[in-house]
Amino acid sequence: MVQIRTGLLFGSFNPPHLGHLIIAGHMLNEAHLQEVWFVVTPQNPLKEQHQLIDARHRLKMTQLAIEGDQRIKVCDVEFNMPRPSYTIDTLRVLTTQPHDRFFSMIIGSDIVCELNKWKDVEQITQLVEFLVYPRLHASCAPMVSDFPLSWVEAPVIEISSSFIRKSLSRKQDVRYLLPAAVLEYITRHQLYEGNDLQ
Repeated sequence: MVQIRTGLLFGSFNPPHLGHLIIAGHMLNEAHLQEVWFVVTPQNPLKEQHQLIDARHRLKMTQLAIEGDQRIKVCDVEFNMPRPSYTIDTLRVLTTQPHDRFFSMIIGSDIVCELNKWKDVEQITQLVEFLVYPRLHASCAPMVSDFPLSWVEAPVIEISSSFIRKSLSRKQDVRYLLPAAVLEYITRHQLYEGNDLQ
């Protein structure tokens, strides 16, 4: 049976931005993936919950962000799981369900140094391969990692959700950092207007 090569890009998507889409598109081209799933995490165990807006808003914005590209899908599997969400638990759900996919996990090079903090990371490496894209100021070089990694040449994208949140709280123009549909949704629902969400 031929398996579909599927990349998993986990994130809070708070909010989803053009950097996420650029990385997904580049991985589709350079890592020979056939599709990429944006796995929206309702509650990341390594992030402060008060910085996250309601998960339903983040899910909807992510759905709006990927409209028009059938190769990119939104995965809400963690919305039906205990919180906070641990990657290993999500992968166990995805890989034990009947499917015809070979999963790869897309991470930035800045995450490589944190892999040893992940719950059951050794088991994660048995379920998926890691595809790593470069991030500016990342301190871990490929030879440093204790885990099997595939390093993919990709543009260094320094758009961050935290920068966008801060800009929005200051009422600055972010139209070139977000898909238009996402910005319209943020404006309509008056999201990220408080300094407590930076």
